[in-house]
Amino acid sequence: MNTESKKQNASTTPEPMMTIKDILTKSGLSGIYVRKAISNGDLPSVLVQVGATKVYRREIKAADFETWRATRKNSRREDGRGRSILYATPEELTKIKSLLASNNVEALVEKPKPQVHKPKVEAPKA
Repeated sequence: MNTESKKQNASTTPEPMMTIKDILTKSGLSGIYVRKAISNGDLPSVLVQVGATKVYRREIKAADFETWRATRKNSRREDGRGRSILYATPEELTKIKSLLASNNVEALVEKPKPQVHKPKVEAPKA
């Protein structure tokens, strides 16, 4: 790349960048999860010097973050809920169950009730 094209690229409007803190605030993800994605190379980032200090921080292009967020496993919905969780009132739940049954769709609609294991008590020997 020649020096003229470098100057052109530098003079254009830079893409919006986000810090890890911005990502955590926007997405609600944990810092460990985001930092692990960066260290694995799943989420591209650049090191940027903070002012005239010897301190550097990671910055991520907003477009890269949105792409990573849309393509990662276990992606959450915009409202923060998991994609396989169904929130419904009892009336809505009844309608959903009847709709699924009428279309022969087998799906776990309710959280399974935990099984309680009672210890076996042996009768005393007489």
